[in-house]
Amino acid sequence: MYKPQAQQLELLMVKEEEKRLPAKRVDIVSLRLVKETSLLYKDRAIRSPEDGYNLFKQYLGELDREYLVVMCLDVKNQPTAINVCHIGSLNASIVYGALPHYLVFLFNCMNCMSLFDKRVSNLEAGISITG
Repeated sequence: MYKPQAQQLELLMVKEEEKRLPAKRVDIVSLRLVKETSLLYKDRAIRSPEDGYNLFKQYLGELDREYLVVMCLDVKNQPTAINVCHIGSLNASIVYGALPHYLVFLFNCMNCMSLFDKRVSNLEAGISITG
């Protein structure tokens, strides 16, 4: 069985004390919502899934890929923000579960409406309303 000698232990402690580690650089980051553009919505409030669909259709137009889009709504169901949170490929779209609600938490919305367009260049989509 190996027993360390006192001199060896002292040498190890001295060597550890002499080591100087360089300072760690820490990144300072911020997360911001940036308004890219806006559009006018004449009905002002979303009263049915069809109203939401029409606004999504006005915003998106013709599509060539699978899109997952989230619309934030205030207390009166008036749209406040729209975000394309994921663009898939021609035949698949794998989305992390928290990604669609990311904008909702950042924008402090009361309700949200999401649209997933699964057809190529046709906006017949499934609409879900959460609140």
